[in-house]
Amino acid sequence: MLFNSFEFLFLFLPVTLVIYTLLCRLRNPVWPLAWLLFASLLFYGWWHPAYVALLLISIGINFFVGQVLRSQGVARAQRKRLLVAGIIFNLGLLAWFKYADLLAQSFSRISGTEFDSLGIVLPLAISFFTFQQIAYLVDAYRGRVKHADLMRYSVFVAFFPQLIAGPIVHHSEMLPRLNDASRNRFDPQGMAEGVSFFAIGLCKKVVVADSLAQLANPVFSQAVSSGTFNSADYTIALLAFSLQIYFDFSAYSDMAIGLGRMFSVQLPINFNSPYKAVNIIDFWRRWHMTLSRFLKEYLYIPLGGNRKGSARRYLNLMITMLLGGLWHGAQWQFVVWGLLHGIYLTIAHGFHYICTKQRLSFQSPRLRRILAQVLTLLAVVISWLFFRATSISEAWAMLGRILSFDGFTLSAAYQSTLVGSNIVQVLPARLSTELAVFSSLLLLVVWVLKLPNSQQLVLNPEQQSRQWRPNKAWATAIACLFVLSVLNLGQINEFIYFQF
Repeated sequence: MLFNSFEFLFLFLPVTLVIYTLLCRLRNPVWPLAWLLFASLLFYGWWHPAYVALLLISIGINFFVGQVLRSQGVARAQRKRLLVAGIIFNLGLLAWFKYADLLAQSFSRISGTEFDSLGIVLPLAISFFTFQQIAYLVDAYRGRVKHADLMRYSVFVAFFPQLIAGPIVHHSEMLPRLNDASRNRFDPQGMAEGVSFFAIGLCKKVVVADSLAQLANPVFSQAVSSGTFNSADYTIALLAFSLQIYFDFSAYSDMAIGLGRMFSVQLPINFNSPYKAVNIIDFWRRWHMTLSRFLKEYLYIPLGGNRKGSARRYLNLMITMLLGGLWHGAQWQFVVWGLLHGIYLTIAHGFHYICTKQRLSFQSPRLRRILAQVLTLLAVVISWLFFRATSISEAWAMLGRILSFDGFTLSAAYQSTLVGSNIVQVLPARLSTELAVFSSLLLLVVWVLKLPNSQQLVLNPEQQSRQWRPNKAWATAIACLFVLSVLNLGQINEFIYFQF
C-alpha cells in the first residue's frame, strides 16, 4: 500500500488513526500498541500477504536472540557466538531474497551456462528491517538495550510509517517512547505538525517528483544504441532524475515523519537538504542520514574506522560504500555507484588531511563555498547516472553521449514525448516545450539550493517570519497542498526507495 494511493489516504489512514485515538482513551497502553501492530501488518501484507509470515518470523527470532544477548546469566563467549549466529541469520535472509538471482546470473555469465531466473520475489522492506534488527542485536550484546517486550519490539520493527523505506530507526529512538505511558493521549500539536509534514511530502511526491519522472523515464527506458536521443536529451534526463530522486526521497521522509507524529512517535530526520552540501562528506551527513549512521556505527567503525592508519581508513571507506551501494539493489551498477562515492569520500578525506597538515588556507571563503557546492553537486549528479541506468554499459554509454556535446537543443524525438507532461502543461502555452523544461528545472534547482526544507519550516525555522504555526493561514495552505496533490493522483507511482 502506497502513501500516495487513494486506499491509504481515504481508507487505511483515517480508520487506523480514529481507532488508535479511541483506544488511547482506555488508558491501557497495550490496546493502542496492539492496534498499531495489526494495522502495520495489514499495511505490509496489502501487496503480498504471504510475506507477513516472513516478517513475523524475523521479528520473533531476533527478539528471542536479543533477550538472550541481554541476559547477564549467559557467558560472554556464548553471547558472542549467538550474536554472530543472529547476524548470519539476518544477512542470510537478505542475501537469499535479494542477491541469489544476481549471484546466479553472474556465475552463469562467467561459466558460459544458460540460466533461468530463480523467480524469487523480493519482500518489501527486507533491507530496512534487516539492518534495523542487526543494530538491535549488536546493541543488546553491548548492553545498550534497556527493556523491550515482544509487543513493543514488534511495533518498533513493523511500524508502518518507517517500515517500507525508512528511516532506519535506532531502538533508543523508539522503544523508550513506546514505553512512555504519556504517549497514550491525543496530542493536538503533534497532530498538526504531522498533518503538515505529510501534506508537504505528498505534494512533493505527486506534483513534483512524479512530474520529473516524465522527463527522465523516456530517455532512460531506451538503449543508447538506438540513437534516438542526443547529448542535450541525456543531460536534461539526468538532471531531471537527480531532482526526481531528491524530491521523491524527501517526500517519503516528510510523510514518514508526519505519520509518526500523528501516532505520537518521533521518527528521526532522514533527509536534510543534501544538495546544499559543500563536500561529499557533508552530503552523506544529509542524504539518507539513518543509513549513513548505520554504515558508520555498525560497519565502518567495526572494520577499524580511522584507528589503524590512513591506508586502512581509506580501505574501510571503500568497503563501506561498496556494501552500501550493493544494499541499494541487486545489480552491479549499484556497486559502481557505491564505488564512486567511496572514491569521492577518499578524495575528500585525503584533501582535508593535506589541508590540515600543511595549514593551507584559501582566499574568499564565499567563493570557495560556492565552488565546493558546485563540484559536490556535479559529482553526485554523475553518480546518479549509474544509479538509474539499467546496466553499467548503458551508464557508460550515456555518459559518453553527454560528454560528446553532439546537440545543444532537445531533439524532436524527446520533445514529442514531453508534449503531455505535467511540467509542460503547467507553464504558459506561449512557452516552447524546450523553454518550459529548462525553466522548470532551473526553478527546482533554485528551490533545493535556496529554500528552507520541511523540518526547518515546521520544527526549527531559520526565519521567524516564515515560521509554521497551527493557525488558520497555515491550515489553509496545508489544505490547499493536500487538495492539489489529490487532484494529481492519476497513475499511482511507487517511491524510488520502495525497491530496496
